Amino acid sequence: INNIARYSNARGHSMGNLNDDNPGLFLLNASGERIHTYYKSFRWLMDFGSAEYQAYWLEAVQADMIDRPWRPDGIYVDNCMPTWASYFCERPAKYPTDAAYTAAMHSFQTGMAAGLHALGLKLCPNTGHSTDAAGFAANLALDADPNYPDFLCEEGAFVHGWAGDGLFYPEDKWKRQIDLMVLMQNSGALMRSHVNIPEGGSGVDNYGRAFTYWDALWYAMGSYLLGKNDILDTAHWTFSNKIDMYYKLYWYDEYDRIDLGEAVGNYQVTNYGGKNIYWREFDKGYVYINPTTGDVTGIVLPAPCKQLSHATINDDPATFGDVTSINLDVHRAAVLIKSASVGAYVVGRHLFYNNCYFDGDDPGPNSNDDTAIATDKTALLANQVATFANYTSYWRGVNGIMVDIKNPAGTPTATDFEFKVGNDSSPAGWVAAPAPTSVTVRPGAGAGGSDRVTLIWADNAIEKQWLEVTVLATVNTGLASDDVFYFGNAIGETGNSPSDAKVTATDAVDVRNNPHTLGVNPATIDDACDFNRDRKVGPTDAVICRNNGTSGPTALQLLVLIVNQAPTADAGPDDAITLPADTVSLDGTVSDDGYPLPPSLTTTWSKISGPGTVIFGDSSAVDTNATFSAAGAYVLQLEAHDGELSDSDTVQIDVIDPTGIFFDDDFDDNNLNGWTTLAGSFETYQFLSEPGYEVHPLLYDSRMRADLTNPSLSDTVYISFKIRHTYGAPPGGGGPGYKHGRMWFVDDTGAGF
Repeated sequence: INNIARYSNARGHSMGNLNDDNPGLFLLNASGERIHTYYKSFRWLMDFGSAEYQAYWLEAVQADMIDRPWRPDGIYVDNCMPTWASYFCERPAKYPTDAAYTAAMHSFQTGMAAGLHALGLKLCPNTGHSTDAAGFAANLALDADPNYPDFLCEEGAFVHGWAGDGLFYPEDKWKRQIDLMVLMQNSGALMRSHVNIPEGGSGVDNYGRAFTYWDALWYAMGSYLLGKNDILDTAHWTFSNKIDMYYKLYWYDEYDRIDLGEAVGNYQVTNYGGKNIYWREFDKGYVYINPTTGDVTGIVLPAPCKQLSHATINDDPATFGDVTSINLDVHRAAVLIKSASVGAYVVGRHLFYNNCYFDGDDPGPNSNDDTAIATDKTALLANQVATFANYTSYWRGVNGIMVDIKNPAGTPTATDFEFKVGNDSSPAGWVAAPAPTSVTVRPGAGAGGSDRVTLIWADNAIEKQWLEVTVLATVNTGLASDDVFYFGNAIGETGNSPSDAKVTATDAVDVRNNPHTLGVNPATIDDACDFNRDRKVGPTDAVICRNNGTSGPTALQLLVLIVNQAPTADAGPDDAITLPADTVSLDGTVSDDGYPLPPSLTTTWSKISGPGTVIFGDSSAVDTNATFSAAGAYVLQLEAHDGELSDSDTVQIDVIDPTGIFFDDDFDDNNLNGWTTLAGSFETYQFLSEPGYEVHPLLYDSRMRADLTNPSLSDTVYISFKIRHTYGAPPGGGGPGYKHGRMWFVDDTGAGF
């Protein structure tokens, strides 16, 4: 939906048309004129933040798109930028600040989500702006709202073709899009990447570097895989040519041929010579990304791998040679499959409901247990935060776990595992779990022909807490390192709150509102209200819920297994200004991993040193300006703090008085071309020796001799450069090019030596 028309024709709308009956719904600029979008002069900006227009919009959409012989699944709403965009339209007078504009757009999107949900439809606003801090925060605020939209679209993800052949974002902006996929808990993230070159073609990016269509595809695909939330499965992505991105569905061989398995935790960052390489491990391989502005060589891989490429995507990786390190150029991605030489590895971690309807109510291990696997549950791994996807509400607790091991070296037994239980985010302090009653192995029964190890515990031996399973690296398993994962249990919990796992009256209401019977509508295995997994939801489940109520301290705790990384602060390059200009723009950069939760990153500019006072435009903004009261050298600091850890960086700003110039650089002693002409007379400057060098009167240059014998030190401004002699050998020997010291001087004419 780009517009709802009805400017002069109501078309049956109960509120009439817009021009004649609702002129107050048009947003106006500061001059009182209606605002139109810059790229469509007939498309007017309406008051999306008002309840009246929201009601008008919903009625119009229902008439045009819902009350029809065909019925859509939902509505895609264009131009829902969460922050005001100067490229899009004039700023509305009603929403004069960014905060006011953002609040109004938030009201529109959440209000329309509630309205469409009441009609059984989904909402997908095209929000975008996920690369800037304000837009990133606004998208997360939408995701956290009780009336969150079903999807949030980013129409320019990772690389886009709206500027030249292809624009690749700076690292900090690119990282925000990755982190948005990681952090979104409710709305789906629709990430759309595109370039302005034909499939198979080549172009030049915004950094002046050549790239191909396939380079961009793999970079965008790798970026998506790096941040995709494997637990909630809320991120979606597409890549295309910009020219027909709205009219054609693209499908590439990569989508069919690349199988990395489940992700092993979130992405990680390794620094190589000041360049950050982002990578993520999967059960079957790795993804590496270089979003920086410098090529990186010698990236050491955790294990031998087979490197895939577009040119070889349809070849058998088994025929590829092993690689143990890779090189990554700027804005390139690498996708690697773990080599067979890696040996054994875990390819599946499952929880199943032992001794229930789905396995024939059989408490022992057998192949029927496969049909009792909780298909909606996944193992919680390191560097993840627990959700309802990681714990069950089964009335018998955690009583069945399966581990699929590919290429085990032997037959695993109970001694090849360790088990602990606990209910806080510090598993190191947990206690030993009850031992399983049986450990059995079914060769070839697991994912991809792996061996399936089934572990069974006595009913309710592990309940209302978390179980940590460690598959040890032993002679039998053949693993190179231990594999650790977690499943939890909260009997009677329906997953009705993303922020806790408490069992309350609300869960009982969910049971009452979700009846199932065997004969009419039997419950599926992933039904959140079937606590005893008998395919019925009724009085028995209500009693289970009522008898297992929990409060804050007694409830299952949602584990946070994230190892918080300190933010990184970059104060930007050193700069200089010359009076009377007294203000400089500060170009800082801050990146953070979004932890601890909830994100609470703060940034602060401060003065470390300098002769005068410094006034910051906004000391809490990463990009701001600074105004100086006096000339001199200033050191400013940018600090980033995430609530636990911090980082800081400094930048030097030289405020130059044109009557006394500050200059300090390392020139080639044998090159006069770099010397700078200075304003003012010699009396403005002071003569100073560099430590380790003897000061000489420079008798070999008559032009300097008289001035250097008795310099005035009043109102001194320090200026330094290296001296190159041109009049014979100075004291101590040496010819032209002899480094005599550092001097601060000009001659009487103002010309620099």
